Amino acid sequence: MHSKYLDELAEARERLKLIQSSLPTSVEAAALHTNAKIPFKVLSCREGYIWRIEELGRCAYDALEKDDVVAAMVLARSLTETACALWYLDTLVKQQVNTGVQPDLDAVVMRLLMGHKGQPDFPEAVNVLTFIDRADKRFSGLRET
Repeated sequence: MHSKYLDELAEARERLKLIQSSLPTSVEAAALHTNAKIPFKVLSCREGYIWRIEELGRCAYDALEKDDVVAAMVLARSLTETACALWYLDTLVKQQVNTGVQPDLDAVVMRLLMGHKGQPDFPEAVNVLTFIDRADKRFSGLRET
């Protein structure tokens, strides 16, 4: 592995350890002190994304250490897509706080939480390029990368 990336990889490993040390073990609906179900759904979605990010990142790092470059690249792409989904969720929540709750918020959150392609009993999944394009507006060049 090229030496110029060793510092970045060491930082990535430390950040993954930090995420791993603070992974949520449950989502307590009662702790939200609300009758609304949407905050619980949003929190469940966020926590699921965080678990996925940690595992994908850890496995990508391990694959790279073993010189399994293709596996590391595929895992890193999945991690990037999941991070963009988390970014999408974050911007969605901030939008609700700043401009008021949109009427279809529950449906949008359910698409994030339970969405599937081609499964009629589930909400339609949000296309991953939607996540990437939204994040690309903030992190220019992300989609191209």
